[in-house]
Amino acid sequence: MQATTQVPSSMVWSGPLGFMATGNSVSLSNAQPNVSGAYAVTASANGCVSEPTVWNVLVHPNPIVSISTADSSICIGESITLTLVGAPIGYWTGAQQGSSISFTPNNDVYVTVTGVDENGCINEAGIQVVVHEPWVQIDAAGPQHPQVDGWVGGYYPLTSYFIVSGNGESYVWQYGDTTQDFTLNLPDTVFHIYQNPALYLMTVITEIDGCFAFDTLSVETFAESLLGCADDIEGCPLGMIPNLVTSDGDGDNDAFWIPNRFMKSWEVIIFDRWGGVVGKIEQGNLERMTPIQVWDPKDHSAGVYYYTYSGTGVDYQDYKGSGWFQVVK
Repeated sequence: MQATTQVPSSMVWSGPLGFMATGNSVSLSNAQPNVSGAYAVTASANGCVSEPTVWNVLVHPNPIVSISTADSSICIGESITLTLVGAPIGYWTGAQQGSSISFTPNNDVYVTVTGVDENGCINEAGIQVVVHEPWVQIDAAGPQHPQVDGWVGGYYPLTSYFIVSGNGESYVWQYGDTTQDFTLNLPDTVFHIYQNPALYLMTVITEIDGCFAFDTLSVETFAESLLGCADDIEGCPLGMIPNLVTSDGDGDNDAFWIPNRFMKSWEVIIFDRWGGVVGKIEQGNLERMTPIQVWDPKDHSAGVYYYTYSGTGVDYQDYKGSGWFQVVK
């Protein structure tokens, strides 16, 4: 506030709450609403005092502002909306203007806003936005699959192990065989036994405040395949390769076959005594324990025949052999 006179004078000011001041102008520092009211100034010169001049001063309170959001803790890749409360206009961190802002932060960030009300009065508010970025990875596992790099594999029952790193608050281990484990802390090594032959997808999941991350690894367990048999193979559980075929139609030793189980594919080639091919047994994608095809010598003469066989088992092993048998009629 400032006052002027036509002749040099002394100015005296008065106002609310006992305010007193002298001089041509006065100011109210850090004014608050309780200093609102009438302010008067009088001028005196040569023993004369003027009538008071009055200013009515109104000090508006600053707006009480805050920031509202559904959740200030979010997952990496999610967006967040912040809304100004308590003032119609806001000036946000990053020079954005408006009553609300939406953005997708990649890191923790502290956001401030300056709110401006209808009277031009301002105030500030701030909020900490926390961005969770959980991670987990399978660093090592075994035993190594015999054919596929990066897989775990072997004969069942298979004792497997997994070494994992991560930053989560908890971990769920889903082994793919309907069983799972839960741990709060990350163990040095996790062991699991797969009881049946199958292809599994092992998944480890970690979590931080509702944010999740996972890693997976394929596990294949398989039965021990068998193609052909000799006396030294555990007593030939499926029977030995026949060395006599009667072909008399009595249902006993009427055809030639190769004992097999858990084979992906296999082939038998049969030769006569002069080396000519007289028959074949071919089978693909066979995982049953009984033969699907046999060779019936009913259209061939009695005598000695020779054979070779080869195949690949579900255990990824190659099997082959040779021998002879006699046809009696």
